[in-house]
Amino acid sequence: MRQAILYKAIVANYGTYLSRKDGQADRLDYVGQQLVGPTAIQEAKHFRQAVIDDLAQAKIYLLDGNAANYVDSLREDVQQRDAGRAAADLAASYMREVEFPADLVWVEHDHRMLIADRATREGTNLPRHALEDAGLRGYLYDLRDPGALKVSLFRSDSNGGIIDPLIHLVFPCDPVRGEFLDTYEWRPHPHMFDLFAQKSTSQKDLQGMVNNELSHLTYDMVLGFVLFALLSSPENGIEREERDSLSPGERKTAAKFGKTWLTENLRSHVTIRIGKEGYAHLREQAARREFEREQAAGRHPPTEHWVSAHERRYKSGKIVMVRAHQRGTKPDRNIPTRVMGPRMHSPQ
Repeated sequence: MRQAILYKAIVANYGTYLSRKDGQADRLDYVGQQLVGPTAIQEAKHFRQAVIDDLAQAKIYLLDGNAANYVDSLREDVQQRDAGRAAADLAASYMREVEFPADLVWVEHDHRMLIADRATREGTNLPRHALEDAGLRGYLYDLRDPGALKVSLFRSDSNGGIIDPLIHLVFPCDPVRGEFLDTYEWRPHPHMFDLFAQKSTSQKDLQGMVNNELSHLTYDMVLGFVLFALLSSPENGIEREERDSLSPGERKTAAKFGKTWLTENLRSHVTIRIGKEGYAHLREQAARREFEREQAAGRHPPTEHWVSAHERRYKSGKIVMVRAHQRGTKPDRNIPTRVMGPRMHSPQ
């Protein structure tokens, strides 16, 4: 069975929505609700047409399961080193240190699989509800405005239904120095706020949804920055394969039924996989974490080391001279002495 691709599903569903005169859509909008009212419908049409246009111009990257796990493990290493710093400050520092592959970039992964891989890396058990609403995720990075970067999160639920983003983030750029500032702001997508107003959603619940999306955006959008660093690094542990978004059969079928929004807007994407260096990194990291867990639990014997000559005194008054000797066990050769990964910034 072919893996679902979120950006193709978005173009297909948004295009179908825009082609219908009744303003209805299949598997769109949050929890399957439909927008009512001419203003809300017009806002939704404007938003969805803009998204189709953006995806037609964007450089598309699809991370397979292993690649997403690899990139996420590198992201985790970076964010752990910077624990305690504000999210905006962190994001700005990452953006200063990477080179974007294009002014408009889409990065997509299977978030359901990534959550499971994170739990495996951390040695934890997933709660029962953790995967219930997890599907595909795509991040759109928009650098076309020289004064700011705009980042949006698109999702599908576990059943494949598309969830429009509630908000997007804007990171301003210093016009003189050309550097990103240590701040950001979120901006709403009006049609989504209209939808929740129609559902009589309380201000408190709506703010909770905004905070939840902010949390996901500021945490997981760093996956894209790590990928950009990998793409510009000569030793990156990844492999790339570019292919057409539509197969010849899909393109023929779309043309037959007049679905021009597919044939005109879906061009090509780059699938990211990991090579032997990436697999080695994941094996080394897993071994290192297991070693550290055993050390913390006191199950691992001390590493071989020298004990200097000393006296050993007994209660009976007996004194014994102990010669210098070695104690402990020899280091396990399977335990890595370093963890591979790309440099997050190139030397000046």
